[in-house]
Amino acid sequence: MWNGVRLIQPTWPTVHVYTDASGCKGLRGVFGPHWFSSCVPCKFRDCDIQFKEIYAILQAILHWGDLWSNHHVVFHVDNSAIVQALTTETNHSHLTMLVVRLIAMLAAFLHFSFSCSWLSSESNMLADIASHFQYARLFKLPPSLN
Repeated sequence: MWNGVRLIQPTWPTVHVYTDASGCKGLRGVFGPHWFSSCVPCKFRDCDIQFKEIYAILQAILHWGDLWSNHHVVFHVDNSAIVQALTTETNHSHLTMLVVRLIAMLAAFLHFSFSCSWLSSESNMLADIASHFQYARLFKLPPSLN
């Protein structure tokens, strides 16, 4: 480190977070044994799915971001436009970009790095089931969820 600037990023442990959003129903996230599921706020129900997907990631950060200090977080989502938005920090949607910038600021404030990975909806089953409020199915899949 020289003059407060670190030239080589230390190797941080990686954590995996799975998020999903469904049209008008809900948002959900899974991180280890933790999970959340909530309704899409009324003021965002008419927003496009891209915004809802990025908003689900923001909610995951607000739920667990303080646990990720000195970690690298991989956000797994089933929306390729959101993967591209978080990877390139560009998107045609003004609302989506507002949240992308907020995510970057929160990551800097909470001292974690992040990347984003696409996975199919079938592979994102835990988050997908939670977003549709199918709790009975949710608790049958992974016995480790709180």
